[in-house]
Amino acid sequence: MRAFGLLAVLAFAGQPIVAHPGHPAVCKDGAVKAPRGPFAVWVFCEDALGTHIGVVYANHMAAPSDGAWGINNRFWQEGAWPSDVQTFAWSEDGARLFVSTGAVYGSSTLYQLDLSDRRVYELIASVPDHDVEILWVTSKSLRYRLRDIESGDTKDGEVLIRERRGK
Repeated sequence: MRAFGLLAVLAFAGQPIVAHPGHPAVCKDGAVKAPRGPFAVWVFCEDALGTHIGVVYANHMAAPSDGAWGINNRFWQEGAWPSDVQTFAWSEDGARLFVSTGAVYGSSTLYQLDLSDRRVYELIASVPDHDVEILWVTSKSLRYRLRDIESGDTKDGEVLIRERRGK
């Protein structure tokens, strides 16, 4: 499996940080805190089994619950989004996480996680036999790259970010 880039944190002027944990030679286990808010991503480097993540409510809770999170329910890792992660990026306010997955152990797609209510949205349909990489995120859209795992051919695309209703 060929992963994107090195474990690098790239900042684009005025845009959220994109993390590239997918390269097994340089992947680092542990927490990556959101720029704001109570959340962090926990990265699990599983070498040939891919990189997997979970979301943690990492701050002190002033009440027994905060949205879909509780003092005894602080970790979220279910469904297809946490498997074979190629890249992830936080929204500037830390309320959303964008996750791209690979073709080997992942779903070859791009997800938006609305963290306060633990909702997951597919931003693009699954593209079998392709790794997906987040290139950058703005407040309205996300730019990504598809890479065919056999030929290495790439294709860039852009998708609108889902608006949070009632927030």
